[in-house]
Amino acid sequence: MKISRSASPHSSRTRGTTSPSAGVILFRLGYVSIDVRIEYLQRVLIEHANHLDQFIVVSPQGNRIGSA
Repeated sequence: MKISRSASPHSSRTRGTTSPSAGVILFRLGYVSIDVRIEYLQRVLIEHANHLDQFIVVSPQGNRIGSA
């Protein structure tokens, strides 16, 4: 069965624009409290605001950014 592009929920987006849910943030922190996870998330949202359409790996050693 062939699915037309118009059936895609993302087909109305224009190239070059992003939405907050366009990328992925993976937390590799092991067991830490929710407060610590929130701090990491806040830092990522501020420091990497221009990269939220990409794949971001968050770890205690630092953040890595790649294509999603």
